[in-house]
Amino acid sequence: MIRIAIVENEPQDTNQLKAFCKRYFDSRGVEICVSCFENGKVFLEHYSPETDLVLMDIVMPECDGLEASRRLREIDSKVMIIFITTMVQAVFKGYEVNAFDFVTKPLMYANLSATLDRAMKRLEEHTEAFLKVEFSKHTRYVSPDDILYIETEGKKTLLHLKDEQCYCGDSMKSLEARLAGQPFARCHEAFIINLNYVSRFTQTSVIVGGTELPVSRGRRDAFMNALTNHIGSVL
Repeated sequence: MIRIAIVENEPQDTNQLKAFCKRYFDSRGVEICVSCFENGKVFLEHYSPETDLVLMDIVMPECDGLEASRRLREIDSKVMIIFITTMVQAVFKGYEVNAFDFVTKPLMYANLSATLDRAMKRLEEHTEAFLKVEFSKHTRYVSPDDILYIETEGKKTLLHLKDEQCYCGDSMKSLEARLAGQPFARCHEAFIINLNYVSRFTQTSVIVGGTELPVSRGRRDAFMNALTNHIGSVL
């Protein structure tokens, strides 16, 4: 899921941005969650670190887009910012806050779509940020940090996320390879777990997100080594 924040004080522009985002991501089978804020001050007060993309108007009352972006960078240096503005000359100041791009008003779908194409390519390139997962009828972008563990159920692969469970069309082997270098390890043929969520473990089992999972004899040594190295790296 892509989490988008729209920071815009004009209701008409807010509604148009929401509609354009829905049109764009629906056509690509990507789930989104859109939150809207009337100005930079309200946005910062309710900012979620899980936000992936910010569509930020520049001219707004109380706290304009540039000032809001400067403050945002103090708490989040990576979230992608796209400025929405009539003030093309102000866009050059976007370099100060490492803005990704800008879209000019009046809003046109073709312009926003082209910008979102570039933004999605950037997100896909950063595998530490998103895992592109193929579901039966659509593609979904999942943050590895949202995954508690992955399980095989017969020929199906089940992702156990923080807030839900969902099946995907990718094999365990494929997901394991794509998660290489991140804090994941296979404790059993049927389970890949996120080491960040291990709360307790023994030689035969491990607790992940409150669920007890088996540690198989054949996977035990490699799994314990991975877990020990991970614990050492975060201490």
